[in-house]
Amino acid sequence: MNRIGTMQGRLVASYNGRVQCFPRYNWEAEFERGGDVGFDCIEWLYDVNDAEANPLSHGQGVREILRVAARTGVAVSAVCAHCFVENPIVCEPNTIHPTAKLTLAWLIGKAGELGSVPLVIPLEENRYLRDQASQEMLLKVLEVALPLAEAAGVELDVESTMVPADLAKMLGRLPHSLLKVNYDSGNSAGMGHVIREEFASYGPRIGRVHIKDKQFAGPNVPLGTGAADFPALARCIRNIGYSGDCTLEVARCAAGEELEYARHNRRFIVENVLEPGAVHDQSV
Repeated sequence: MNRIGTMQGRLVASYNGRVQCFPRYNWEAEFERGGDVGFDCIEWLYDVNDAEANPLSHGQGVREILRVAARTGVAVSAVCAHCFVENPIVCEPNTIHPTAKLTLAWLIGKAGELGSVPLVIPLEENRYLRDQASQEMLLKVLEVALPLAEAAGVELDVESTMVPADLAKMLGRLPHSLLKVNYDSGNSAGMGHVIREEFASYGPRIGRVHIKDKQFAGPNVPLGTGAADFPALARCIRNIGYSGDCTLEVARCAAGEELEYARHNRRFIVENVLEPGAVHDQSV
């Protein structure tokens, strides 16, 4: 059965107006709210902003996170390394960011301590990965990281907006069972990708699914109001037998409306993506 969860920071008002941010002052309360909404899990966020306040940065932080998760019944489903959006692994053509390898190794260790949860590695905003030489640089970093991931039991899920065939080709050069794809319905819609082509290209390597909606070449919008083809997504994830998490990473709502908005979005996933009566469909 697919667990339904949310990206950290979405159940509380945005801090400093950022769409994606670690809730430094109320992360514990967010786990309580997640339980109230009916979420199974929260994807932990690690970014450059407020890194010093993130419990992952503290000696007893992981123990505190696990204590809160156990008390509320809301698990940590993964760690999202949003820091690689702000400081990309490949920071310019054929150049690896000076802290990338150490940061990646450290985060793999933390994901292991959290219960060997997956580590999501965002690549989608990296314009340098459009050429093969830069892709090779990225693969070299991942190749070095994979033995650490094996030791920690941590899956590495890359999130990219590359053309489906190109992403499949890149991943094909490193065919490791722990290197998978974090599929994002909103990023797909924003790029104008065809879902069945994405799943045909790398469907068996999808390890996680983020749910959001986006206008074509535009911003995030409420679920069902953008270009994301949720009926096609529902058919495709069933056709590959996807049983992993579905994590809401939706557009922000007005401050104070987070819980009702989350309940609405959870219902949307159940009714439009994970509907039990959906039929296995070979046409998508």
